[in-house]
Amino acid sequence: MTLAAMVNAINLDRMDEYAPRRPATIASLDARLSVWGQAAREAISRRAEALVEGAVIFVEYVGRNTDSLKPRDTESAIALLDTEYDSLVDLSTALLPAAVRLSCRLLWVDPDRFRERFAEALIPSLEAAKSEIRRRQALYRRRARLWQNDQERLDGLRVDLEAMKVPRCHPYAVDLIARKLLEAYRADTCAPALVIEDTPVREATPLGTTIQAASLNEWINDLSVKVEQQCL
Repeated sequence: MTLAAMVNAINLDRMDEYAPRRPATIASLDARLSVWGQAAREAISRRAEALVEGAVIFVEYVGRNTDSLKPRDTESAIALLDTEYDSLVDLSTALLPAAVRLSCRLLWVDPDRFRERFAEALIPSLEAAKSEIRRRQALYRRRARLWQNDQERLDGLRVDLEAMKVPRCHPYAVDLIARKLLEAYRADTCAPALVIEDTPVREATPLGTTIQAASLNEWINDLSVKVEQQCL
């Protein structure tokens, strides 16, 4: 796009901001709901995939020590529909230990098997999120039909729909989730008496090996650098 075209586009956008809006209609609200629903479904799928890959990285660091991770309370559907990542981490803490136990080969965790098991464990959460999307769409469509003769309410309904956000999944989501999982693990396990030989980065952590806080800090810092580089 040329500079002149960009300037014209910006000017048109500014003119639209001040131009009177057309009254909201049931058809326009329905179309907006359809677009939001499709975008939200695609986004929760991307968030679930990012959560799986972030969990794989986390398990490659800590191995079978995931049993020490304390589960956090969260609503699975809302976690996938959220625009942030803390809720995703909270969701994973409830699913990780069982998926790891189903993925062990002697003293180490098979990453491919874990990826498959963890993805299977996420399916109910994905279905719950999709149901929540359908519920919200049905709610707003029902309100639109009830208020079809009340223009003020229809316009207010449009404002509410415009405020509905699509779940967020950045390109750096995988590394960010892995970092947040390590931070949660550090908060759950680290104590002043934690003294044991360091485990090399990204090598399988044997059963019974406790990870030093210094190692956790190093891994977290490495992932933080990766996230920052992807943000540039």
